[in-house]
Amino acid sequence: MKNLYFPIKFKLTLWYVLLLLIVILIFSITIYFSLQKMIINNEDILLNTQIKQTISSLDIENGVIKLSEEPFYYNSSIYGALLSYPDMKILESNLPKDIINKYSPDLKTIGQYKTIYTSKEKWRVYSSSIYSNNKILGILIFAQPLNFLDIAMKNLSVIIYIMIPLIIIVAVVGGILISNYVLKPIDRMTKVAREISMGDLSKRLNLPYTNDEIGRLAQTFDIMIDKLDDSFKRQRQFTHDASHELRTPIAVIQSQAELSLSSSNTVSEYTKALSVILEEAKYMGKLISNMLFLARGDNKADNLQMENLNLSDLIEGIVSELKPIAENNNIKINIVKNEPSCIKGDQTRITQLLYNIIENAIKYTLPEGNIKLYIENHDKYIKISVQDNGIGISKEHLPHIFERFYRVDKARSIKNGGSGLGLSICQWIALIHGGKIEVFSEENKGSTFIIWLPSCGVTHK
Repeated sequence: MKNLYFPIKFKLTLWYVLLLLIVILIFSITIYFSLQKMIINNEDILLNTQIKQTISSLDIENGVIKLSEEPFYYNSSIYGALLSYPDMKILESNLPKDIINKYSPDLKTIGQYKTIYTSKEKWRVYSSSIYSNNKILGILIFAQPLNFLDIAMKNLSVIIYIMIPLIIIVAVVGGILISNYVLKPIDRMTKVAREISMGDLSKRLNLPYTNDEIGRLAQTFDIMIDKLDDSFKRQRQFTHDASHELRTPIAVIQSQAELSLSSSNTVSEYTKALSVILEEAKYMGKLISNMLFLARGDNKADNLQMENLNLSDLIEGIVSELKPIAENNNIKINIVKNEPSCIKGDQTRITQLLYNIIENAIKYTLPEGNIKLYIENHDKYIKISVQDNGIGISKEHLPHIFERFYRVDKARSIKNGGSGLGLSICQWIALIHGGKIEVFSEENKGSTFIIWLPSCGVTHK
């Protein structure tokens, strides 16, 4: 059987109304019995006071209660009975006999308050002994009909019976209205989520921020969609750029192979064609390798082997390896400042980072140029500066140089064997080690790449 659809706003309203009903019932019952007890206590106090006053006004002579011409209840609203003791003979009374009989006055019941029910009404009864010289002469019984109590309780019951349904109706209507208002952002989230599921990642909630659960959920939802949208855009751009980058070398290889197979050529022509194919294959291999590296990095699948590294020795080794290349291009490369420094990182990746940055400086520095390196300790970080006086980078290109497949001069970059992924890889390596890369450059004057990496003992995420 298919589950019935029961909106959460109705569930919230139902729970709210049930809780309110329980509270109202408990409150009503408490009020009802508290009012009843308060009225009865007031009647008891009145009976006690009246009976004491009456006893004090009785005329007792020689151990005998002397009756006056007017009974004690004359000209008053008092209901009572005066009994002799021990024969329990009624001396004076305006109480109905059945009340006296039901009260059954004796030494055990004297001083007790009792509620006595008759066929028409109920009475509150109290009695007290009449003493003279520590001898009981009689018993005085007072009673009061509880008409006021009955009226008050009936009126209160009517009010409760009328008010509870009204309160429940107001609570149901109010609960639904409040639930609709509170859950409106959830409905919008559902609508936007459906639109996003159909491929439209441009949709956002754009709700006014409120510092509550719904507000934080809406903000988190928008942040999540922003990240998803950015991820898909980068994925599409990466796929597009990768296919574009691979298209050229594949076309070159295909054309060279077709040309070689279409006619008879000399050995030197075949050799030249195979050399072109080999270069393009190497370029494609490097490009695919870099793409796989970044893909593993994006998926956090590249496990780093973290260890303490002597950065000064590492940079000296890289400079020694690249110095012949620089000298072949008539470029001077020197370590100007090399403070003893230690970082914790993956030696392969850190070497790759530094090698790429220094190699780039050599590629884009003109003959007779200079490259200077500075390794300095700055508090908890090591600052590595690679400064050249090469061709520089223009302002419009500077913000994009770390984007994948981005090239300032595409023709020159390809000629130098660049794939447009080198700086992207460098940035990823720096970030994964808790560092960053800054670039300062001016066209035709040179560039300075500054790499910040945490020193040994500094933890990073």
